[in-house]
Amino acid sequence: MNNTHLPDFPSLYDNDTNDVDIWTKLFFCQSYYKNQPPQVLAKIRYEPLQFFSPPPGASVAWSELDEICELAIRLKEIELLKLVGGGFDSRRYIFLKTLKDEKMQQLQKDREKTNP
Repeated sequence: MNNTHLPDFPSLYDNDTNDVDIWTKLFFCQSYYKNQPPQVLAKIRYEPLQFFSPPPGASVAWSELDEICELAIRLKEIELLKLVGGGFDSRRYIFLKTLKDEKMQQLQKDREKTNP
């Protein structure tokens, strides 16, 4: 049988290990664990609308197409109110419809002038 000593769990009752702290042999670098602050989650600034906000800097000017799109959305809202039985205002609908048509005609005239 081989007489080489194999590393094993140190016995608490052995005389040769009573002089030495047996737990330092088992656990490496305990001072590393004692000096570390407890791990916590990073604090994040609360900015719920940052994703939906336009980028900082100069904003794009409101254009005729944006205004026509806004009018079309309002017209669709009025049409939906009519479908679900809400308060349909025919005067407002006619006003917005003519306003949208006028803006579309003006935009087409402007395009024809720039692109002959």
